[in-house]
Amino acid sequence: MKAISRRRLLRGLGSVAVGLPLLDAMANLSPLGSTALAQSAPTKRFVVWFTGSGSILDKWRPSGTTDNFQLAPILAPLEPHKDHLVVVDGCYLKHEGGDAHTDAMGACLTGTPLRPTSNGTGYATGISVDQVIAEHIGATTALKSLELSVSKLPVSVWTRLAYAGDNEPIPPEHDAQKVFARLFTADAAGGMNDAALATLKAQRKSVLDAVADDYGSLSKRLGTDDKKRIDQHFNAIREIETRLDTALPSAGACAKPGQPPTYDSLDAMGDAGYPLMGKLMMDLMVTALSCDRTRVITLLWEHAAENQRFPFIGADVEHHEAIHNSQFALVQTILTWFTQQQAYLVSKMKEVKEGDGSLLDNTLIFSTSEQSNGTTHRHDNMPYLLLGKAGGTLKTKRWLRYSGNEPHNNLRFPGGICGRMSDTRRASEARGACRASCIARSVERLARIRLARRRSVA
Repeated sequence: MKAISRRRLLRGLGSVAVGLPLLDAMANLSPLGSTALAQSAPTKRFVVWFTGSGSILDKWRPSGTTDNFQLAPILAPLEPHKDHLVVVDGCYLKHEGGDAHTDAMGACLTGTPLRPTSNGTGYATGISVDQVIAEHIGATTALKSLELSVSKLPVSVWTRLAYAGDNEPIPPEHDAQKVFARLFTADAAGGMNDAALATLKAQRKSVLDAVADDYGSLSKRLGTDDKKRIDQHFNAIREIETRLDTALPSAGACAKPGQPPTYDSLDAMGDAGYPLMGKLMMDLMVTALSCDRTRVITLLWEHAAENQRFPFIGADVEHHEAIHNSQFALVQTILTWFTQQQAYLVSKMKEVKEGDGSLLDNTLIFSTSEQSNGTTHRHDNMPYLLLGKAGGTLKTKRWLRYSGNEPHNNLRFPGGICGRMSDTRRASEARGACRASCIARSVERLARIRLARRRSVA
């Protein structure tokens, strides 16, 4: 069987292109072009999952021991995924320069203070960890990174998680149809211009139909297992296309940027549209990662102190206000629902097979917030989670506990998130982004435990 490039795309007329999942025919291609089975490292991905206003710690914190623990109610939806979970308990989010929400929002991934301005405070003063990682693992993908939000966010430090550098926040995209266009056009890095989008929508033609001839040619070169993977991959894309065209009214979808009609149509559904958009974004994330369009994604479900309502789960209250009004039963319902969405994403990533493992095995998901306790605006005992196995470098099924004030901002990145995502030393150039010592020590501790066990066996 002739080897296929990992960056192989199915191409149709115009600018239509569809990425492929990892196939056995790709795994057999070595850097020197040999078709012998290569012992290459897995392709790693990094995802940041953000929800605002912290958690309810006594309903979030597990019980038991490091290796034998039981999940509390808020984390209970992740029970089927404990083999891919590390609960990191007891970190302090170092912050400076703003109020209880904004300064920690800026420092969340950058580890830097906010920039002082004549009007108070501005944006964070350093690059974020996702962008440091993207420089190393995203250099060859169509999109170096992908920044997403489930709701339309105002332009503010309250809403910015990813930073390209000092005072360079990266705005997240909230329109699923625009994300879809970026992912499935040949010029993904530059996006799809209005004229091309108008033409494509006027034709009402599926991107999969557009690449049918190329798919037929490729199919003849694939084995049985690869054909099954391709069919599964295309079915997922077709489902998203259908939902974008039916669940979200597309009339006027070719309007100018800045007036996203698809999102406006969704917004007209009220709060009931929120879970639909969230699921669309998660499905697009899995597709983007599995066909290697990008390897780094941040997803904001809320911004800091957002007042999203949740009537679809019986919590018709504003999230942030409910916290300050001590409506903790409803807040717990909201937080548990967010964990259910996280479990959905993890399940979808598990379904994508890559070599002997899955997309989830090759991914590290960092789940975070801008504070630990929304009632008192505390930043100790941050509710951090790690999900996935980072390409086999992370030992999971652990509950790691610290004092509550273990700073997340000391320079101990080599064994932490950056170290798990890159084998290069260039990550040290980031002055703040990789200074997550609590996360770093968590991963280092797991590595030491694993090494000690290996030595004892030897």
